[in-house]
Amino acid sequence: MIVRSKSTTSAINNKRVHIDLVKREDIPEICKLMKETNYFLPAGLGSPGVCSAVCKDALKRNDVIIAVAKLDKSVVGYSIKVIHRSRYWKSFVFRYPFLGVKIFSGFLLRRFKKITKNKHESFKHSVEDLVEIVSTNRTWKDSSESIAKAEHTAVSNNARGRSIGLKLHLYTFKILRERGITRVDNTISFDNISSIRMNRKAGWSFSLTCDYLFGTIDLTNKSEIDID
Repeated sequence: MIVRSKSTTSAINNKRVHIDLVKREDIPEICKLMKETNYFLPAGLGSPGVCSAVCKDALKRNDVIIAVAKLDKSVVGYSIKVIHRSRYWKSFVFRYPFLGVKIFSGFLLRRFKKITKNKHESFKHSVEDLVEIVSTNRTWKDSSESIAKAEHTAVSNNARGRSIGLKLHLYTFKILRERGITRVDNTISFDNISSIRMNRKAGWSFSLTCDYLFGTIDLTNKSEIDID
C-alpha cells in the first residue's frame, strides 16, 4: 500500500506549479521528458520501457518515489528517488529480465565513452568554485533500508530558472523522512553546472570522485535544510 503525502502548490510567474506523487496518467509525459534529458541519465534509464516500468513501480512499491511537477496540468519536472538501491535494481532485473539487458548495455556504453573520451575533465577543476568540497567515507555504492538515492531529477527547458528542481527535492525529502529514510545520496556530472547550483541550495554536502560530484544529505539533521 502506497501512502500518499500531501501535494504542494506554489506560484511561479503568476502560474501555479503543483507537485505531487506520480499518477498513472503522468507516465507518458515523464518518459517524454526523460528522453529530452537523456544526456544526464543513469545508464539504461532513458529507455521508454525502463522508464515506464520504474514509474509503475512507484505506483505500487514503497521503495521508489517519483515526485512530479505540473504547470497548467502538463508535466514540467520530476524527481526519482530509490530506497535501498542495490536491492531495488536486482529485483528490477529479476522482474524485467529483458529491460535488465537494456540497462546493462547502457552501462557498458557509458563506460566505453568515458574511457575513450572524458569530456567532463575540463569542468572538474571549476567545481570547487561552485561548492564547498568535504571529505567523507560515504559512497554511491552504499545501500540500505535507511538510504535513498536520487536517480534522476529533470525539469523541462521552458520551465527552468524557477526553482522547480529544488522544490521537487524538498518534496521527496519530506516523504522519505516520513518513511524512515535518514540519508539521501546523489551524483552529478561535473559539467551539469545548473544542477550543481540547484543541489547546493537543497543542502547537499559534496565530495569529489574521479567521475562525478558526490552529494549526500542527512534528513535527520534539521539544521541542514528546512523540509517542512
